Amino acid sequence: MVTTVPHLFLGSSAREAAWERAGVLLGVSPEGHVDFRELAPTGEAQIGIDAVREVVLWSRYGPIQGERKVILVGPAERLSREAVSALLKSLEETPPYLAFLLYAAGPEHLLDTIRSRCVSSWTAPTWSAQLEQAGRPREERELVEDLLECHGRRASDLLQQEENPLASWRALLSEMEACSAEELASAWQEAVGDPLRARAVVWSAAGMLGQAPLYAVLRLAKEVAAGGKASCQCFLQYLLGYVRRQEESLRDHSWARKVSVAWGELQANANAQLLMEVVLLWPRRR
Repeated sequence: MVTTVPHLFLGSSAREAAWERAGVLLGVSPEGHVDFRELAPTGEAQIGIDAVREVVLWSRYGPIQGERKVILVGPAERLSREAVSALLKSLEETPPYLAFLLYAAGPEHLLDTIRSRCVSSWTAPTWSAQLEQAGRPREERELVEDLLECHGRRASDLLQQEENPLASWRALLSEMEACSAEELASAWQEAVGDPLRARAVVWSAAGMLGQAPLYAVLRLAKEVAAGGKASCQCFLQYLLGYVRRQEESLRDHSWARKVSVAWGELQANANAQLLMEVVLLWPRRR
């Protein structure tokens, strides 16, 4: 069984996305499931340390009905500092049968210690659900989710205008995959304002980071950082989507963790170029 990295959902639809993911992991609705626990505040109170200790104790034993236990925590910004401290060890050393799903409106009110231990993703509006109901392929739904999470209104306008966004995406990806790492670095500043092109640049670059010349990788980091925090956020968001999908079947989720940590550090005004260098050089450590 592949270990499930703790997942933090962010945005206005975060709770719904976390519940949906819980259902996928359990194979049935989480409601009333013996292998599911929701850690939530009561009224206006915080989520306290006693509640965390209770679910941590519950998590020490394997699942009863299926292959997994799932703990849903949120809103995560309502965790007290004592509760966070009690939860951290479990987030760091999650057994293969246990999945932690957290949700919050945004990262700004979360402690870095929580963000750094989770893979984070922004939740998209109802586009994905509508596409699924219409029987659209998974690749198209993932494309729409990534575009909306990163580019918001601009992506929404583009999707309404594009007759076939999936075909446009595939054509752009093919074009970008024919470029060298240096050419992708040169293309970034122009691409960052174009949802489809930005995603294509990131995915193409991500696929060659382990083999590209060192100077080319460092140049890419410099070009991304030169655009400021918004440029880095855009690149990291698309990179996180790429890495998560590549690592779904792998035991090594370290790159996804690194990208997620970088997002949190970026919010704390870390050195953007150094941050991007660490993230882009990560595949070369193997």
